[in-house]
Amino acid sequence: MSSKELTTIIKEYSSSGTSESSCGDQLVVREFSNAYDEETDMGVVWNGDILPHSWYQEQIFNRRKAKRYEYKIKKAEAKDIYHMTPRKLSKALTFIDLSILQRITPNELVDYDGPGNTKCRNIRHMRSKNVGLTNFVSNELLREQNYKYFFKLLKHLERIGNYNSFYCIIKAFQMQKLDLKRLNTLSRHMEKSTSYFDMRQFLDDLTTANTFLICPMDVYIKDVEESNRTRNNEVASMRFCRLVEILIKLQSQTLDASISHADEHFLFSKFWHYFQRGSSSSRKPGTKKYDGQFLLI
Repeated sequence: MSSKELTTIIKEYSSSGTSESSCGDQLVVREFSNAYDEETDMGVVWNGDILPHSWYQEQIFNRRKAKRYEYKIKKAEAKDIYHMTPRKLSKALTFIDLSILQRITPNELVDYDGPGNTKCRNIRHMRSKNVGLTNFVSNELLREQNYKYFFKLLKHLERIGNYNSFYCIIKAFQMQKLDLKRLNTLSRHMEKSTSYFDMRQFLDDLTTANTFLICPMDVYIKDVEESNRTRNNEVASMRFCRLVEILIKLQSQTLDASISHADEHFLFSKFWHYFQRGSSSSRKPGTKKYDGQFLLI
């Protein structure tokens, strides 16, 4: 991809907007407002610059039957994760990942220079969601010790091809002190998962083959950060062009899955709570853990 072609792509992305709509109880990709970033009588309300607001919250912000949606919000937040089967949860997480991913623009890739960047809103949304998911699952493993449920979740995420949420769950397991049996189970999941070499091949074939893949976005974002630090370097420029191509391929994918507004709000509320609270770990401070290091390019 030449620099001229890259400029054209970025301009096309900049001029295109994301519409807001919904069909029945199925979520549709939309932009999120910035209003109300504190706790109210309507339940937990979070900063929309850090994590997307839920559809229920958007209805209240737009003054649409506030009392009705306040009730729905409180009802959703009263649930626990186990009201969803691992299969259903894997689809819900994939739907959320794809919806956030599809809002990231090449302009954000150009501007992003690290976690402290507050201008690249959609990249920030993805990072916050990933941190919240890892911390939430880590807390559930420590509190409920329902390892079987989350091992099944890993299995379904792998089948779908959502390695973004897959590795968030892996990190949550790595925070726990596992016995030999569970450690072996975790190792088997990691050994069977697609390697980054295979992921690169999948990314090359996404536009031609009937495949679906969401790569670990934290690693992808790290590649963007590193490329921007050396943007005057020819190799870095080639890497950046490659990253834009990958983004376009990832965003062009479709997924035959939906998520209810209640489950969306439930998950986002958990992501926000545990994003702020931090992780729960049974490992002693300073214990080394394996943080799979991969490179996209």
